[in-house]
Amino acid sequence: MTLTGIKVGHVRADGAGEFARSSTFKAYCKRHNIVIDDVPAYTHTFNARVECAIRICKDEVSAFLRRANMPRRFWPDALLHWCCTYAHWPDASGHNAWEKLDELGPHSLCHDLQRDRHLFGSYVTGHLPREHPHVADTTQDDRAEEGVFLGNDLTTPTFWLWSFKHMKAMRMSDPKHFDHILPFLPQEVLRMHTKDDVLVAVVASELQPDRISRSGAVPASCGLFFPAA
Repeated sequence: MTLTGIKVGHVRADGAGEFARSSTFKAYCKRHNIVIDDVPAYTHTFNARVECAIRICKDEVSAFLRRANMPRRFWPDALLHWCCTYAHWPDASGHNAWEKLDELGPHSLCHDLQRDRHLFGSYVTGHLPREHPHVADTTQDDRAEEGVFLGNDLTTPTFWLWSFKHMKAMRMSDPKHFDHILPFLPQEVLRMHTKDDVLVAVVASELQPDRISRSGAVPASCGLFFPAA
């Protein structure tokens, strides 16, 4: 049983190493009564639906990362955000994947179009919960954090950001989004995107890529830009 509440009965594979030669995967399938259906190698038409989905995901996630100038090690975050967004797109009958999932019965996933439509890699602020280890004084401490939007949490009404201060991914609440600000873009590109504003630049040269714990390195040209007050 998955977070969706749907029982997986069959997995179709074409002999790829991560499936055919993985004792861990085979043991998992046996434990959960999942049948592995083998198909001939390099015959994509036997698994066309999955192959098409993989191609779409690769294209869209690549576009997410290129648009925000994010390192490729943010790929898992971008993929998850894309899947949550894509599930809101209606099919030919006018229904989307989230609606179909809701109709099947209770599940553990959170979804909301207004939350999920925010731009991956954009500037966002949020607040740490009072019980978070970084909050020493729940009354006086400033619980606000700023960083880059990595997507919404799947099972709670919170979101994930890559924190500039702590240099790691953190789960936050009470987001305030700035979709027009992409902190990882080089300075000259940011000026093109916000040419009608007076900008103040803070070059993030103090960021240390080796300290990033979840997603990866920060480009040396990274700068943070905000409209002047």
